[in-house]
Amino acid sequence: MSKSDGRVRGPTKKSAGNSVWLFLLLFSLAAGAYWLGSGIPSSDARTHVAVGKLLDELSLEALTHEGEPITSLGLGGQVVVINFWGTWCPPCRAEFPYLVSLFREYQARAGFQFLSVSCGNGPIEDEAALRNETRGFLDQFKAEDLPIYFDRDYRTRLQLVELSGGSTFGYPMTVVLDQQTVVRGVWNGYQRGVEQEIQSLIVELMSEAPS
Repeated sequence: MSKSDGRVRGPTKKSAGNSVWLFLLLFSLAAGAYWLGSGIPSSDARTHVAVGKLLDELSLEALTHEGEPITSLGLGGQVVVINFWGTWCPPCRAEFPYLVSLFREYQARAGFQFLSVSCGNGPIEDEAALRNETRGFLDQFKAEDLPIYFDRDYRTRLQLVELSGGSTFGYPMTVVLDQQTVVRGVWNGYQRGVEQEIQSLIVELMSEAPS
């Protein structure tokens, strides 16, 4: 527990690096997890083990557009929605239109950021191939205006695995952060109605005065 702000902090870069093997081991389960039921999200999104912990090593790069890398330091003061998904994942495809609508509703509002992260379906992600597949997917859904990001070397996903106590990372995964980049909700998988739960948390957090 941090003495300065009372928030639980995530793993250091050193500890995250030492845990890469753990993430790759879990990935063999996570890649196909939606077939085993991760398409049904936990009803405890706000009491997930990662809730209340600081996501302090977020690292995302622009994939389908021009833009600067996104880090935790640049997100302070904003409510942030991060959605990890894949073009190959049926629940992700079902959820995608609802999240595009959410993005368009809130994109112009100050103090809000939506980070859509396209993920591959294997332990090694080919950035160029992922970019082409993602752009084709965006064309299909007429969502070319949605910026998409790349989680190189699983850096952000790896930290979320550690914040979750080593739990398997299923797709889609949606994480909501408050203005201090503290995790406030985690949805692992998708079923109809999740988008309303996410929006409800956004409204609640945006009404809070940043500390």
